[in-house]
Amino acid sequence: MKREFTHSELSTFQDCPQKWWFKYDQKLTPMRTGKNLAFGKVFHSALSAFYLGGIDAALSLFQKEIREFIDGAEPEEIENLRNLETLGLSMLSMYATFSKQHDDFEIIEMETPHTVPIITAAGNKSNLFEYTYTLDQLIRRNGQLWIHEFKTAETIDNNYLSNLILDEQMSRYQWATEKMFKEPVAGAMYTILRKKIPNVPEILKKGGLTQRKDIDTIYEIYFDAIQRNGLNPQDYAEILDILKAKGNTFIHREMVLRNEKEKKECEQRLYTLCKVINTDAPLYKCPSRDCTWKCDFRGLCIEDSKELRSTYQIRESYHPEHAKEKVA
Repeated sequence: MKREFTHSELSTFQDCPQKWWFKYDQKLTPMRTGKNLAFGKVFHSALSAFYLGGIDAALSLFQKEIREFIDGAEPEEIENLRNLETLGLSMLSMYATFSKQHDDFEIIEMETPHTVPIITAAGNKSNLFEYTYTLDQLIRRNGQLWIHEFKTAETIDNNYLSNLILDEQMSRYQWATEKMFKEPVAGAMYTILRKKIPNVPEILKKGGLTQRKDIDTIYEIYFDAIQRNGLNPQDYAEILDILKAKGNTFIHREMVLRNEKEKKECEQRLYTLCKVINTDAPLYKCPSRDCTWKCDFRGLCIEDSKELRSTYQIRESYHPEHAKEKVA
């Protein structure tokens, strides 16, 4: 039986072999999910519901699932989760408007797992390893296959966007999709949603709306505030022009391409990494500032005790991201 690898497992090993050991070799899963992880999973589920049943279906699913987390939360977590609920509902509503204006594609499939053989250094299909992956969406734009991935981010700036160019996950996805569908993939389209509600313009004591040029909002919300308050849009022409020129800073689409050389190099790296993991590679810890929020095993990494292990469960599936209970 071939050893199955996923991007999540591979990237976990690259981040920290000790973390990989806890998550994949030991199959440990925390009994309680962190609020940020909960938000990401539920939000991705809601985006799928949006494309299947529209905005009402998306809002209903998001609210239902996030409230399940609220019902099981500790008292000190409830306010934060309710804030995330408000944030998610706002983001979904804004995306529905954005999607209507900008979607220029046909969806081929959503959230469908696929498995392809990993290619050896000699160019043959491996008898030992295979790669399993799931795309948010496979789409067709202008007659070509594209991969459509959704991301949520605190900020959408040049640093964030430049990291997408280096994203190994997308290299693997494009390579694997071409193997699976026997058709070139033109590229990847990232839709990035900022985790922030646009500000509604403040009403000034002297009357009218604030016209601060650094107001963190979008044209549509500002114009709606003008209309709701019975104001004259001509009096706000300058700030409206600024917001229109700035565009939507809360939702951004970025196109990322991979040439044939990059895909071939990805194929070679993939086989090499699988061999390393499969040969009892030495385990070592990679502590960083990210450990405090990105790792579910930080406590075990400090002291692997029976008491701490009791806060985890051992899952049946090796790759939770592709199990039937997978949310996103």
